[in-house]
Amino acid sequence: MLLPLYFYMNYLGLANTHLGLILAYTVFDILWVVWVLRGFMEAVPPKVEEAAMIDGASQLTYITRILLPLVGPGLAVAGVFAFVTSWNDFAVALILGGTAVRTVPVALSTFVGETVTVWNAIFAIGTLNFIPTIILAFLVRKYWATGLTMGLVK
Repeated sequence: MLLPLYFYMNYLGLANTHLGLILAYTVFDILWVVWVLRGFMEAVPPKVEEAAMIDGASQLTYITRILLPLVGPGLAVAGVFAFVTSWNDFAVALILGGTAVRTVPVALSTFVGETVTVWNAIFAIGTLNFIPTIILAFLVRKYWATGLTMGLVK
């Protein structure tokens, strides 16, 4: 899957660029995010939208002030999953990013050589790699348990 994607990105001039990696991760994660959020959207009764329209709310008002707060836990779960899968990915970043654009896992692999492995740097950078994930999990912790159970597929 990555080889044709690399050739296509190279043809478009997006190989070894940040934009190419962002587009690739977006394409890979959007399918799962839509699937998870579908369960949350179906859990909102249609009568909520009808009541908002009767009260004079526009579609944009309904989405921003009513629907998004109702599916907030689902957005938190989907966002954390997309972030963690993209943050820790190795194969896509190695092939599409090359040496010009390195993510943390790809940069960690450069510390492993044929004769010498720099273990102290690997452990130090590996530990620092967890900090953004821990911060994100801390920020969405109140939505996490609700989000994991509300959007179950029926």
